[in-house]
Amino acid sequence: MTNTLMAAVHAAAADEPTNGNVRVIDASAQQIANARAEGVAEGEKKGAAGVAEAVKAERNRCAAIITSEAAKGREDMARYVAFETDMSADQAIGMLGKAPQAAGSAPAAASPLDRAMAQFAGKSTGADAQHQAAEARIDFAGIYASYNGAMNIGGAK
Repeated sequence: MTNTLMAAVHAAAADEPTNGNVRVIDASAQQIANARAEGVAEGEKKGAAGVAEAVKAERNRCAAIITSEAAKGREDMARYVAFETDMSADQAIGMLGKAPQAAGSAPAAASPLDRAMAQFAGKSTGADAQHQAAEARIDFAGIYASYNGAMNIGGAK
């Protein structure tokens, strides 16, 4: 763009026509059209690369916010800040670090299943509990000793 436009400006300035105190630059319609076409082509070439670079930078910003230590326990806020604001990653992470964590986000045993399982920690349930209870009630050694004593097995006659 600069070469064509500069040539048009230089050609027009060489004649140096003036209209009062204002210098008039007379470029042909073809020169203007060529300069415009060259400018559009350069803009599109740089635009595609610029868009790709901007998309990559935005993805990196969002990932930095969402995966930061400050986002733990503040996931909803982190998603909002990452996708709905233009804050830099450093600003967003700083803000997340100052915000209180969401209720119920403390220990990992926060799910209903984990809480229910914690009630039975160290206790057997289901088939295992029934088997253990049956074993506790049956004294096989005592039964054999009784049987052997009644039958006088292994004892004196």
